[in-house]
Amino acid sequence: GLSGEEMAALLKRLGLEAPSSHISAGRLDADFEGEAAFLKTIGAKYAVLPYYEMKTDEDALAAAELFERYALAFQEHGLVFAYHNHGHEFEKGESGKYFMDLILEHAPHVMLELDLYWVQYAGVDVAAYIQKWQDRIVMLHIKDIENMETKRCVDAGTGMLDFAALRDLATHSEYAIYEQEEYDVSCWDSAEKSFEHMKGIF
Repeated sequence: GLSGEEMAALLKRLGLEAPSSHISAGRLDADFEGEAAFLKTIGAKYAVLPYYEMKTDEDALAAAELFERYALAFQEHGLVFAYHNHGHEFEKGESGKYFMDLILEHAPHVMLELDLYWVQYAGVDVAAYIQKWQDRIVMLHIKDIENMETKRCVDAGTGMLDFAALRDLATHSEYAIYEQEEYDVSCWDSAEKSFEHMKGIF
């Protein structure tokens, strides 16, 4: 509910930076120019679409066409458009390709904020996927997964993802963004533990 100017002032007062913001497709369609202006006012570089429904190859190709339009429009504002994945983008349609691959193949200006948890959750080789699309991955979404049996979200560094190795593969990634959705004690304890682990890596 804050204006761009209010958010910029708040970030400055707290000593924080906002390199990106998650924006729904509904917001982009309703007020694209307003969202672009907001991002520029707060000093962000990336506009990130955090979710988009797709169940077939046709859905993925339609998404690619839409995302490419967003990307080119943001480019005119000096901003970069990226997509944040979940697990459903790694399902396959009749083509035998992941929906995520179809999007990236057909939308050359679309970048990725790759959520590592969801790639692993989908049973995809995270390291291999980063290597395949490393020139398109501009941010790593850091979220650890306990194992493939429980698939619980756990403190960074206590699960099965090797963040240091994945960082080295993501040669074009500019930011690492931490998120956690489940906690053994509290979100504050988890954030502190995760920070202690990650500060030596990132």
